[in-house]
Amino acid sequence: MGIGMNQTSAKNFFDSRFWLALISGVLCLGLALGCYFLFTSRQSVERRLDNMKSLLGKAETAALQLKKEKELILQEKERIQSETLKYMTRNNDLEKEREDLSSRLKRVDGLIGTNKDEITKIQTDMDAQLKRILTHREKEQKALRLQRQRLLNSVRKHEETIQKERSLYHYDLGVAYAKAGFMRDSMREYEEAIKSDGTNADAHYNLALMYKNVEANYNRAALHFRRYLELRPDAEDAVWVQETINRMYDLDLGSGGRKDQKRRSANDDDKK
Repeated sequence: MGIGMNQTSAKNFFDSRFWLALISGVLCLGLALGCYFLFTSRQSVERRLDNMKSLLGKAETAALQLKKEKELILQEKERIQSETLKYMTRNNDLEKEREDLSSRLKRVDGLIGTNKDEITKIQTDMDAQLKRILTHREKEQKALRLQRQRLLNSVRKHEETIQKERSLYHYDLGVAYAKAGFMRDSMREYEEAIKSDGTNADAHYNLALMYKNVEANYNRAALHFRRYLELRPDAEDAVWVQETINRMYDLDLGSGGRKDQKRRSANDDDKK
């Protein structure tokens, strides 16, 4: 019997602990769910607060924009009112001017009717005066054109003088180089002299001698000799220059003939 009572007590003890544990678990679960819902609702509230702040910011911006637009509209309204007032004032002034002009026109019509001959005379005098003014203006324009042409001619002569002086400078430098034995430099200076002034006969003559004696370029030498004869057909050495051109022409033909003969001989050797 004692054993039965102990078993019953033990069973009741375990049943009470089971229910106690179950109730504790349910309470913990409820507490956890409450914390979860509380945290979730807090985040939702914070998001709503953020959204409300954003909306308030946008509303403030929109309000500022509306305020600026309202100010602009008020300014535009004031401007339109001012322009309207000016227009009305101007319109009144124009109306007064129109009435004044109409009155003056009537007076002029009366004068024209009574003083037609006098007006015709005034018109004739005005036409004559206008004709004199136009004639004087044409003379002034003609004088200005002549003065401009004289100025252009003076400038052109001045430029030609400068070019001739520059050509003489290069020619003298070419002569100095030739005397010092710098033939290439001398030829370059003669070329510059001819570029500055194509009528520099001495530069053509010396450059022809350079091409003939230094370069053995008879074509270029003959070209400058011919130009020298064109510029100085009555030169004392004109006959000698022409004979030199003829000799260089014969020499050029002879060298060309020998070159052609050598070329034909080389071709024959290749064929063999």
